[in-house]
Amino acid sequence: STLNVRKSPSTQSAVLGNFSKGQTIYINKITVDWAEVSVSNGGYGDQTAYVHKNYLKRATKSQIHNFKNKRNYSDATPASGVRYYTNSYGERVQSPTHYSSVPQGATALCRDGTYSFSRSRRGTCSHHGGVARWL
Repeated sequence: STLNVRKSPSTQSAVLGNFSKGQTIYINKITVDWAEVSVSNGGYGDQTAYVHKNYLKRATKSQIHNFKNKRNYSDATPASGVRYYTNSYGERVQSPTHYSSVPQGATALCRDGTYSFSRSRRGTCSHHGGVARWL
């Protein structure tokens, strides 16, 4: 009914807490047996943690859409004008932008403090020092 969240990718590692069955979590990367997760919204502080991948299942597109729409966003305002680019899929995407707080639709915080709206992880924040944190 719960999934242990561990400090490092080992069953011998300290358990930081757990996720409930059916809870949606974001995966940063997957190794042979473990998934690295961001737990900044899970009550464990802003850190990276690990869960065993055998207990995970991929969310449907509908579940992902519903999860993203339930997030609470403050009145984030851009620090400068908003620009756009066309990604490799031909989609119009907002360029990384500085905001006063986390804006709706942001997928990553870049190391230079801008928020990215990238639709894939490949190349995200590549001209902004890399990804500081996935949202």
